Amino acid sequence: MPMHPALQSQPLAPVLDLLFAPDPEPALQALVSAGLLQPEQLPAWRTARRPVGRAADNGDLATQAKLLVDAQAGQRGKLAPSEPLAVLGQLLPLLQAAHSQGLALDAAARAQQRVLDLGAGLFYPLSTAALLHANGVGEAWAYEPFAVQPEFAEAALLELQRAVAREPERFRCFPDSPPAPELKARLARLDLHRLAERIEELNQGRSERVDLGGVSLFQRPAALPEQQLDWVFSNSVLEHIDDLAGALAWQRRLLKPGGWAFHTVDFVDHRHYFDRSLHPLQCLFDGVLDAINGLRPSQMEALFMGAGFACYKRQKLQLPAGLLDAAPPFAPRFEALRGRPELYEWVNGYLLRSPG
Repeated sequence: MPMHPALQSQPLAPVLDLLFAPDPEPALQALVSAGLLQPEQLPAWRTARRPVGRAADNGDLATQAKLLVDAQAGQRGKLAPSEPLAVLGQLLPLLQAAHSQGLALDAAARAQQRVLDLGAGLFYPLSTAALLHANGVGEAWAYEPFAVQPEFAEAALLELQRAVAREPERFRCFPDSPPAPELKARLARLDLHRLAERIEELNQGRSERVDLGGVSLFQRPAALPEQQLDWVFSNSVLEHIDDLAGALAWQRRLLKPGGWAFHTVDFVDHRHYFDRSLHPLQCLFDGVLDAINGLRPSQMEALFMGAGFACYKRQKLQLPAGLLDAAPPFAPRFEALRGRPELYEWVNGYLLRSPG
């Protein structure tokens, strides 16, 4: 996930200081010196600065810093409506492949379906589910185990509503999606009353669900009913789960018999996206797995089948041929992998079907 261009080559320390330091002035001046803020923006930053709170517990400080800079610079960053479109851009080819194997996706079928966005994100946790619901899915749920920033979730939904109002055809994701007026109306009917307060209640464990009417947000696995879902999907989530076997068993319990799971998995070292001096497989060289579980495709696929799923694989991106020719030495525990073709598998899509 590339960073905001203004942050691409700048140190993040001043921004992180701004997030947490009791006195923001040194960090603000450092941001001005780095060219990330204009002097005339300082009063607004001083007024608007808020503590990040529990969302920082996820450790994604660079993303939070990016969002703060985006918000103040007039950029939308991850709150942009292009984010749920990008997620659905990864999902739709997998849905189409499942459709060829019997998954009903016509408008009448979608109206009866209940689906789950697994690992929906900290900053736009409801947007992809809301867009699926607008496109005719009966109930679209979102699950995000970490506390989310209510302001970001609210702003992302409002931005999605505005974008769909401006360009509804851009957001029609299926050939038989509702016409533009109904697409907009389905989003407009979502209950956003006290949304920020309700999300904060969810963060604090004082509620189990934020229900917008056709779209819901969950944070605890136990709050999701078993054998109620027609399909589950995720985008660049499974590579971050340490107990993947447990997570797959949980998905089996949530799905109806014969239900589907669709997952896009990014296998390269994620530090590569923020530091282009690193090799995409640097984790294999230095033995450091930065926020990812380090499972290779064959290992992950074995877990899929071990959980009882039928597994269908769709390769999306390959690393360039010859990338490893000039690679530094592997860490000893990865040396046996050298030369394996699967090391070049960058992004894979998986269709998993539970027993019928």
